[in-house]
Amino acid sequence: MDVEKEIADVNSADPLQRQESIAFRDAHWATRSIAVGIGTLVLWRCIAFVNPDLMMLVPQWLIVLLFGLAPQVFLLAFPFFARRPRVTMRAIPGAKQIATEFLIAVPIVILAVVAQAAVSYAIERLAPGNSLPTDSMKEMAKAMDQTSVYVMLAFAITFAPIAEETFFRGFLYNAFRARMPLVIAVTLQSFIFGFGHFFGTSHAIVATGLGLIMTLVYEWRKTLVTPIFVHMGNNLLASIGVLFLLAQHANGPVLGIGGDPRDTECVIHSVMPGSGADEAELFEGDVIIEFGGTPVRDFTQFIDVIQQYQPGDAVPITIRRHDIEMNRTVVLQKRGDP
Repeated sequence: MDVEKEIADVNSADPLQRQESIAFRDAHWATRSIAVGIGTLVLWRCIAFVNPDLMMLVPQWLIVLLFGLAPQVFLLAFPFFARRPRVTMRAIPGAKQIATEFLIAVPIVILAVVAQAAVSYAIERLAPGNSLPTDSMKEMAKAMDQTSVYVMLAFAITFAPIAEETFFRGFLYNAFRARMPLVIAVTLQSFIFGFGHFFGTSHAIVATGLGLIMTLVYEWRKTLVTPIFVHMGNNLLASIGVLFLLAQHANGPVLGIGGDPRDTECVIHSVMPGSGADEAELFEGDVIIEFGGTPVRDFTQFIDVIQQYQPGDAVPITIRRHDIEMNRTVVLQKRGDP
């Protein structure tokens, strides 16, 4: 495809005709814009590797603003500012087309859920202990601040699908499609989408599959409306799963510590004032070795072990502090208690 010639043809068209003809599929982006877009994604994902102790020094509202809202605003705005030629994009489809695309998206979402269930079953069979309810979903369900979880889920169902479909399908896929064979463009963009949602290998693989489905839907329908609805539907069902887990853990026991699942030991990174851990005089840097007589391997396993108890239980705990083992007894509290 002669991209420059096509741009010239669009620029030479009547202004009113140009306004009606330019959509995401008709626009073009410079190679440097692709590099900026992908580079920003990489920087965003690098946040996952920042030391949690450093993140704790930053106010929670600032973390949400800088690492939650700001990247999504970038995904939505960047394709519009970077497009070539810079003319008004095609208007939003009418109510009839939106209703049609919604009805088309519903069975696609159902099929995607069935496919995810099959993949989850296969993962559990091949790698017992692993499943599609990722550690991130489980951690959200066990979060002390449930209000922030509700806000994040609402954001994931509404704004995030619009922003991400605009960026990944509207911008990135169309930019690739103009430069390489269709199959490669579909595959590469879906892979970037999947690993841009990296919360573990199994989650990234499933996200890649979802990206592939939404790209094929976009290529079929020639509008972003349908994949946006598919994306929203998938996030809605995932959010229902988080709410179900949240209900399960609503009255669950907590020790009042924070840790990092990436640690090779169960290192305490934070202690909540007034919690059972605080009253037992556990400190940041302590390593939990045993809990209730059960050896503790890491923080993720500790989260599973503590669910075997009830709020109010007094549980013996063994910690290591400066290479010295110490025994304590901790009284578990109910999630949500001050």
